[in-house]
Amino acid sequence: YEAPWLQRVHLGEGDPIGYQNSRVVELIERASRTWIPEEEDRIYGELMEIFRTDLPVTILYPYVGVSVTHRRLRGLSTPWRVDPVLHMEELWLEDER
Repeated sequence: YEAPWLQRVHLGEGDPIGYQNSRVVELIERASRTWIPEEEDRIYGELMEIFRTDLPVTILYPYVGVSVTHRRLRGLSTPWRVDPVLHMEELWLEDER
């Protein structure tokens, strides 16, 4: 599994915005290979700290995505895993009682 945004981002040598950080490249590669949600969250957290410090780009408009799901749906528990369409294989329905 590879996060869709990782398919569009190329940071490092030849980067079109001119940002180069070898640790960022390493973390993105690790994130694209992990299947462990906790590890993925840790990696993305570290990436966000680096981006806050380096500020490689400034986003001029917010991306707002809205998803509506049933309250029984589980597996959308972190800021990076909130879109049910992108993370369908990681979701499950909680039994009704």
